Amino acid sequence: MITLALDFDGVITSLSVNWKAVRLRVSSKLGKEITSLNKFFESNWGTEEFSIANTIVKRYEIEAVGRSPLFPDVIPSLELARQRGSRVYISSMQSVEALSLFMAKYALAEYFQGILGREDVANKELQLRKIALADRVGESRNLVLIDDRRQIIERCSELGFRCILFKRDERSDLTRVVSGLYHR
Repeated sequence: MITLALDFDGVITSLSVNWKAVRLRVSSKLGKEITSLNKFFESNWGTEEFSIANTIVKRYEIEAVGRSPLFPDVIPSLELARQRGSRVYISSMQSVEALSLFMAKYALAEYFQGILGREDVANKELQLRKIALADRVGESRNLVLIDDRRQIIERCSELGFRCILFKRDERSDLTRVVSGLYHR
C-alpha cells in the first residue's frame, strides 16, 4: 500500500505570502538577518527564537489562507488515493494552525490521516520519518512525497523514500501524477 505525503504550498495551494517581507519582519524582530526561513526554523527548532519567528510567520500564513485557492486537481487526486486504499498526509513547513484553517475552509479533513507542520518537527526528513512510523510503512519506497522544491526531493531520496518533484504550471496535473503511482 502506498502512503502519500503532500507538500502544502506549491502542491495543494499557492499560499499568497510575500516571503521577502516576512523574512525582513522576522529579521527585524530578532535583530539578525534571516536569509531562509526554512533553514532558520530547522536550526532553531524548539528555541525561544523559533517561537518568536513562528508567531510572526503564522500571522502572515493565516491571513493568506483566506485568499489562497485549492488547486482544482487536489480533490480528484485525494479521491483516487482513497479509492486505492492509500493514506494521505500533509507534510509542510507551514504552521499547523494555517494548515488546519485551510483544511477546514475546503472541508479536506476527511481525506487526510494527519498533518505535520513546522511546530511538529524541524524539517521534512523528520516529518517523513514520523509519517513512516505512524503509518507503519514497511518498505521506505511505499512512502511517496510530492513536493515542489528540488532540495527537499533530493534530501528525501537520500532517505530511500520515493520523491516526486511537482512544479505547478498550466500543464501540471496532480491527478495524473497520483494515478501514475498505481500503474507501475
